[in-house]
Amino acid sequence: MKFINDSGSSVILKRIKLLEKMQYISLSIMLFCTIVLMAVKNTLFVDIYIYYILCSMMIFLLAIRMNKKNQYLFSVYLSIASLFIIVWLPLLYNSSILEKGLSPLFNSLAIVAASAVFLNRSNALFMILIQFILSVFVIYNNSNLHELNWISLLAFFCLSGITIIIGSSSVQKNLEKIEEQKNSLYEKIYFDNLTEIGSRIKFEDNIDMLIRNDKAIFTVIDFDIDNFNIVNKINGYSSGDRLLKDFSLILEDVFSSEFLYRWSGDEFLVILLDDERTDINRLMEETNDKFNRLVNEKFKTNECTLSAGIASYPKDGQCISDLLQSTSLALNYSKNNGKNQIRYYESRMRKKIIRFHEIQKFINEALENNTLELFLQPIYDIKTKIMCNAEILLRTKSKEFTLAEILDVAETTSQIMQVDEWVVENTFKLISENRKFFAKSKISINMSVHSFKAENLIDDLQKLLKKYNVNASRFTFEVTEHTAIVDVEESKRIFTLLKQLGFEIAIDDFGTKYSSINYLNMLPIDVLKIDKSYVDNIVTDKNTNAIVKHIIALSRDLNLKTIAEGIEYKDQLETLDELGCDYAQGYLLARPMEFEKFKKL
Repeated sequence: MKFINDSGSSVILKRIKLLEKMQYISLSIMLFCTIVLMAVKNTLFVDIYIYYILCSMMIFLLAIRMNKKNQYLFSVYLSIASLFIIVWLPLLYNSSILEKGLSPLFNSLAIVAASAVFLNRSNALFMILIQFILSVFVIYNNSNLHELNWISLLAFFCLSGITIIIGSSSVQKNLEKIEEQKNSLYEKIYFDNLTEIGSRIKFEDNIDMLIRNDKAIFTVIDFDIDNFNIVNKINGYSSGDRLLKDFSLILEDVFSSEFLYRWSGDEFLVILLDDERTDINRLMEETNDKFNRLVNEKFKTNECTLSAGIASYPKDGQCISDLLQSTSLALNYSKNNGKNQIRYYESRMRKKIIRFHEIQKFINEALENNTLELFLQPIYDIKTKIMCNAEILLRTKSKEFTLAEILDVAETTSQIMQVDEWVVENTFKLISENRKFFAKSKISINMSVHSFKAENLIDDLQKLLKKYNVNASRFTFEVTEHTAIVDVEESKRIFTLLKQLGFEIAIDDFGTKYSSINYLNMLPIDVLKIDKSYVDNIVTDKNTNAIVKHIIALSRDLNLKTIAEGIEYKDQLETLDELGCDYAQGYLLARPMEFEKFKKL
């Protein structure tokens, strides 16, 4: 892997430029000397210089070419090699050249000065040693050398040695700095700053290493924290960061710290060198238990849970991209089917995920093109059998996807908030355009848990009421029992704000999941809707009949109205009438219908 460091790169770039400039300067000086010597017309001197010029030009031009291709180390060693090719080889062959002029020494010194800047200490000492041996050898074998040449040779040796030592000391310090910067960059790239576990780059490198080393089997686990934003919204982003750190510590406690990675946001990856499901399930159960204790005790919420997708190599993917796609599909399958689940990758998931994304795309297009439809189902006074109110229901013309599928996907992706917004706005618009027709009717609108908890719910409703100039008292918002009692105090606050605007509140699906009787006197509600599951058995099952009877009696005592939904048979309607239910709704009385048909009723 290549590390990119701005300060380190700039140092290297400056040294490359320096070497290049020195090569050009050296070449220019030699050309100038050649012209001067040719003017003097000393044949012997000209011959010597032409030899050095030709060799130097070739080597310098080649070195410059290497620099431009970023092969600067090769360029440096080429310059060093030129010291021996141009200077010492001719001297060893015919030492009398030294008596003809000092040009070889000056040329050699220029080359050494240019290259020494890039040498480390070991290379510098080696260069000095080689020059010393060669110098001694030349001097020893030439008794005819003048005293001046002895001094010049020794001076050259000393100067070149000093140049090399100074240059090598300088570059050693820079190399140490570059090494520190490289190590710092390694830490930043390979480890997550927040949790200090591996990063996604380290994950990819480790997976690649395992595959290249022919590791027979390993497993990748993809963790995702469900509803993580709740912690951020309630306690702030610093609390969310603490949760991520604490979860990484749980992973380190359960799994090996060598194979833990933070992929992005609240998503974590684990590599296990095993694919035994019994072992994996045990580790997953331990992780889940510790995480649940963490969020319950430290962060005071039970809405944050763990979802996970698991895939194994080579069964579920033989390269990084295939493995990640398999774990992602398994994770998506887990989250799309209720969250708080662990799923192993299966080939059938791909088809379901593809369908899921097709539905998601369909919802976006339907909202953008305004192709959703509103149907109304009448609500009747059970005594008079007169239609008095209606419930707005969403419908679509899609033949490929069912409404249940569409709503399930919308709930999972939070598109339900956009769908709810579309339903509310178009209902307000319908009432505004048909004021006289709906003058004495209340219209019920279902509200999802996402919309109910939206921060801007009240502000958005106020804007829509003003935009369409409609009275809030003409509408009833239906909220499921589960949504209402998850956080009773928060529900009470929101219900109070809705009531202040003038809306009526109905609890839908009453009694289907929780015994909510203790909460009825705490919430400012107006209507209880008796679920179809009770209505279905009200005639044939005495226990169900007794439950419905008590619900109706309790509602009457609390001054609440009751609506029975899902009525399909006449004896159901008669029984509900006998028990004192206020309103009735179901296929027996009327199916959901378009507004034009609804008007004819």
